[in-house]
Amino acid sequence: MADIVKQIIARPIQLADQIIKETEFACVYKQDCADIKTKTEKLAGLLRQAARSSNDLYERPTRRIIDDTEQALDKILQLVIKCRSNGLAGSLRSSRKAPSRKLAKEGRMEGQESAIRATGLLGHDKESVEQIVNAGVCSVFFKILKEGHMKVQIAAAWAVSEFAANYPECKDHFLQNNMIRLLVTHLAFETIVEHSKYTIYAVVMAKSDNDAKNKQDYDDKSHGFMTEKSPSQSQQRREKSKKRVSLSGTSIKGREFEDPATKAEMKAMAARALWHLCADHFAICKTITESRALLCFTVLLEKGEEQVKYNSAMALMEITAVTESHAELRRSAFKPTSPTAREVVDKFLKIVNKGESDLLIPSIESIGHLARTFRATETRIIPSLVRLLDDRETEVSAHAAIALIKFACTDNYLHVPGLILLCYIALHVPDSETLAQEDVHIVLQWALKQGHLMQDSQLETLVLEAKQRLEIYQSRA
Repeated sequence: MADIVKQIIARPIQLADQIIKETEFACVYKQDCADIKTKTEKLAGLLRQAARSSNDLYERPTRRIIDDTEQALDKILQLVIKCRSNGLAGSLRSSRKAPSRKLAKEGRMEGQESAIRATGLLGHDKESVEQIVNAGVCSVFFKILKEGHMKVQIAAAWAVSEFAANYPECKDHFLQNNMIRLLVTHLAFETIVEHSKYTIYAVVMAKSDNDAKNKQDYDDKSHGFMTEKSPSQSQQRREKSKKRVSLSGTSIKGREFEDPATKAEMKAMAARALWHLCADHFAICKTITESRALLCFTVLLEKGEEQVKYNSAMALMEITAVTESHAELRRSAFKPTSPTAREVVDKFLKIVNKGESDLLIPSIESIGHLARTFRATETRIIPSLVRLLDDRETEVSAHAAIALIKFACTDNYLHVPGLILLCYIALHVPDSETLAQEDVHIVLQWALKQGHLMQDSQLETLVLEAKQRLEIYQSRA
């Protein structure tokens, strides 16, 4: 295992060293390259430290983190080389703090893409991000995501994700500039209608946006988008109206002609941007759940490319985390009667039951976040999580245990089965660090004081034995 991890880390170390070397020959953006050099040196040191500690690292999470790091380093190296050869577009030369608004409408595609990526690299510095956002970069990104070439849009979506991840204060600016709607539009392109199972959802949503449609139009659409017939003039007007309503302000001209790899990368970056934007932000999560995004994420969890799947899973994990602490989202987006919410849970369970995927941990966490949304008749969740307690990777079993603990709380319908399961876990692994961190002994102590729960003498005995067993290993505080 240690040798495999060392091999994984070797490539980004080499890239980091090459970047450090190239920054010394920069002809333009010398200060930016100096900053990149300093941060890359720190990163190289951390990577070497990780290589020395490879015996303590698990292969799967390490590979995921290193893959993302390697991709970022590759892009940084390309930019630094262009700085050496004076290849970056001149439109950013005038100011390090404020990218020119001309980026959105002038210059060659390659120059625009490089300039946007250079701007995104500054996302790792909070002070720079604040200055760039205050200078109006949101409107630049909006124009690019609305009208730009897809390769430039990919760079813009990536830059948005970098800004949101490293400077959460900028999220409100992106929300106010309708960035969420544009990113969802990119996510939905060729996602929903391609999946025949969800065609009816797309039609119902389109129908709700245009009340002038008659029942025959709805019937035609609900049978699929492949029907060929000569539309009347009134039908043509209605189609144009629908396009104006559902896709207003977003140019999709020519997108269908892009190659599949570019389309997949666009979806991956749109999902990545939404993932970081919705983290700990109720208003953005509410906007996303009220759009087609939940449905798109559900489809992409199964049908997307690997990076699209992962970013979609992470976005859903952040959305469900916010949902856990906001009853409004639990009552709307994830109510038990919602078809989309049921599909999301079904996809999570499919991943959990399969048990081998980079999507496993975010799926486990998401199920735990949704513990208070399940009805008492839902019998699939707890057995699926229990099976993961014996997983060979302790990280997986720990997350499964944390998710199960959430089901022991009384503010969900499955709290009694969850409490029983929690007792058995405490009896069998009382020295678990996870149980200590989650203060399980306090939960059991509280349960003993609940008269309605302790009316069952067998349950009372089980809880008492688990509490006593746990207190031998855990704090009594």
